[in-house]
Formats: sequence, structure tokens, C-alpha cells
Amino acid sequence: MTLTLYGPAWAGPLSTNLVIDPSFEHVNTAASGFFGEVKLLDWYDFSGDGDDNYAYKYSTNYSGSNVPVGAGTYFYWGGFYCSYGDVLVYQNVDVSAGPTAAVIGSGAATYTLSAYFSGYNDQEYTAMRAVFLDGGGTSLGATFKIGGDAFCRSQPKSDGRDRNWAQDAITGAIPVGTETVRLETVADTSGSAIYYYDGYVDLVDFQIVPEPATLSLLALGGLAMVARRRRR
Repeated sequence: MTLTLYGPAWAGPLSTNLVIDPSFEHVNTAASGFFGEVKLLDWYDFSGDGDDNYAYKYSTNYSGSNVPVGAGTYFYWGGFYCSYGDVLVYQNVDVSAGPTAAVIGSGAATYTLSAYFSGYNDQEYTAMRAVFLDGGGTSLGATFKIGGDAFCRSQPKSDGRDRNWAQDAITGAIPVGTETVRLETVADTSGSAIYYYDGYVDLVDFQIVPEPATLSLLALGGLAMVARRRRR
């Protein structure tokens, strides 16, 4: 259910995926690498060296053979010279205004974060997490990661080589004071400076979901605003 209220603009509606380019389709095909990787435009390299924000085509057959339902042409690849724990790419979600801010300020906001994960030849795997930031950019806490090495290695190999694509998800509370949610992919396989880090991600979904009681109060508030405007 999507709740629409009258008032100032906000980052995004409640109970809707707030990720820009969740399936990694917005790419620069002119910036292509040796193995056909292309540059992502809406996910940003955390280190700033430009080595980690790339996508592969499913047609390269590098990942699990069971392409997720809803996937597009591309999926997130990984990067160059990655070490365990490195943040690879990120995207900031502004939740500082409108219904998202109201629900977070009430202390009744929960989130859901989900994504699909795979890898090449059982080598490396990537995790994902959300980091909650206040207005000054200070971390208020982070989610437990989803995906990652242990999760991916528990999946079968339908093609005999690559772990199947599988979805992982988490739900939790959003700290009061959160104004930005930073979504991050993280290298999750032991090792340092791995040249081609083949930990794959696709179909990222991040939603803010109010508790039912809070949703009812917001809806009543919206109706009251409409009634006041009509009386005028």
C-alpha cells in the first residue's frame, strides 16, 4: 500500500522501493572493460578510484543459471583489487522530509532490505547493508548484512560451476534521527587485493514500512488536511 499525503515534497512514498536503479540497468556502455563490464551511473564507487561500480550482462554466463524473475540485462559485478570488508559501491536515499521523516521521527519506522546474490566459479561473494545517517552524516547504526560468503556458498550449483542466484532479506527498526540511508555493497570473502572480485548482486529493494497504528494516524492526518482545505 502506498500512502500519499498533501504537503511538502519527500524522497519517496512509504512501502515502496526507494532504490534508484535497483536492477543495475543504467549504465555507460561506452565505458566497457576487458570482460565486457560496463560502468554504472546511479551507484557510486565508495573508494573514489572508479574501480568498483561495474555491471555484467547476464548473457556473459558468469553467474548462476537461474536468472531471477524481474531481472533486466545487467547485474552488479564487484570490482578490482578488493579486500574483505571493503565497501564497494553505495547509493544514498534521502528520507529527511514528508511521510518518511514523520514515521522515522515517531520511532515507529521499520525497514526491509532484500537483494539477490550469486558469483563466478565459487570464488568471491558480496554482501549488502544499509547504514543510517543523521543530518550531519554521523552513523546511527547499520543493519546486519544480507547475502555474503556463507549465504551464497549454501546455495546449490544448477550449472555445476556457479552458485544459484538466491534472495536474502532483513527487517529491522530505523533509528530516530535518520535523514539519509546509505545502501552499500561489501566484499565478504576472505582475502586482500583480489584482482577480479566476482561477487554479484541484483534486484535491490529497500522500503520504509510504518507500524499499522502509525499508518492509520498518518492517513487521518492527511484526511484532516484535505477537510481543512475544503472548508476554506
